[in-house]
Amino acid sequence: MIRDHFRILLVDLGSGRGVIELLDGRNEVAGGSGLAALLFDKYGLADRPWDDPAQPLIFAIGPLTGYFPLMSKTVCAFKSPYHDQYAESHAGGRSALSLRFADYDALVIRGRASTPSCLSIGSRHLDLRDVHFLWGMDLFKTGKMLRRMYKGSGHRSIWRIGPAGENRSAMACINVDTYRHFGRLGCGAVMGAKNLKGIVVLGDGSFPLPQVKVYPKLFSEVHRKMTDTDMMEKYHNYGTTINMAVLNGIHALPIRNLQTTTDPGIEGISGETLARDTLLRNVACAGCPVGCIHLGFVRERFREENRYLYRQVSYDHEPVFAVGAMLHVTDAFEVLALLDVVERQGLDAISAGVALAWATEALEKGIVTTAETMVPLKFGDGKNYQAAVQHLGAASNDFYRTLARGTSKAARRYGGEEFACVLGQEMAGYA
Repeated sequence: MIRDHFRILLVDLGSGRGVIELLDGRNEVAGGSGLAALLFDKYGLADRPWDDPAQPLIFAIGPLTGYFPLMSKTVCAFKSPYHDQYAESHAGGRSALSLRFADYDALVIRGRASTPSCLSIGSRHLDLRDVHFLWGMDLFKTGKMLRRMYKGSGHRSIWRIGPAGENRSAMACINVDTYRHFGRLGCGAVMGAKNLKGIVVLGDGSFPLPQVKVYPKLFSEVHRKMTDTDMMEKYHNYGTTINMAVLNGIHALPIRNLQTTTDPGIEGISGETLARDTLLRNVACAGCPVGCIHLGFVRERFREENRYLYRQVSYDHEPVFAVGAMLHVTDAFEVLALLDVVERQGLDAISAGVALAWATEALEKGIVTTAETMVPLKFGDGKNYQAAVQHLGAASNDFYRTLARGTSKAARRYGGEEFACVLGQEMAGYA
């Protein structure tokens, strides 16, 4: 039976200890967003900056998680480095079900670890481990190391940051189980400020299902609609990248930093082209039957041998818009290669792409020079954009450190505010 209160795990990174709190309000707030807001109202500090160690980093799930299909999202709530106000970001993967099987409605993290650390929690354990040797490591290598260090079943979920989060970039995301992200508004920087390289949630418990006759019938009906009708067909087949051609066709796709909104070259990165030429497979978040995660591939040739290494890269409309259309990179494999570099740095793909599009136009107009950008940015030049992404994640110089704080801040400092595509943060593809 679903309980009438929230079960919250509160973790203090300073002491490495946690306590469980039972919190009222289940009938007063809606979903994971409502719970996250409730917890931030309780533990958030309005009069202190976003990177104050006492500020909470919150992960919350809704009451239907684990009970019905599609309920696979976790809400991350925090004070954002963009505007120092409340923000939230959502991610799937195994995150939500892992929290449910660990018997928590939410995880609230406060304090700052004394050394770069990884937090591991489950229904019967809490461990804070020194992982200073992972600090500075890219996101893929970090994931590989954490999977070796923390064994677990399919209910294990691994969240981690890359160099961008360590450098407290406002564009830093938290990667979830390799292919999903808490992407927007800088939650990766909050983890970095807490000296937290990774979080491992092991769903090592169980929970009872509702013992009423209507429940299995309702579950079956929801599942049937998800799998036997065309309701979710768009998301499974081509995915949201099918909108690339649609928006391009109605002159509504932001291209070259919004210098234009349609271009025949976009056919090279349309959902149809990506599916035909690059798609390896679909995967699904835990508890969701749709399978909307599309994995393309990039390949890297070994110089010494005539062999290739193939890597899988997840894609959907927003990342392809940001590092494809906005940067006018119109080759599908070049876009995936660029996304691969964005992932390694632990950057939000939308913000990174839009920021570099502004930087490219600023360079074109002579507002900045290659002394600032370090590489000759040019629309369509995927190789130089890969180098620029690495500079953005590493905050290689004063220009990239400023840009990492947000495009609007860089534009205020260097000029070019009139072509900075910012709506609070870097604009999304549907704007």
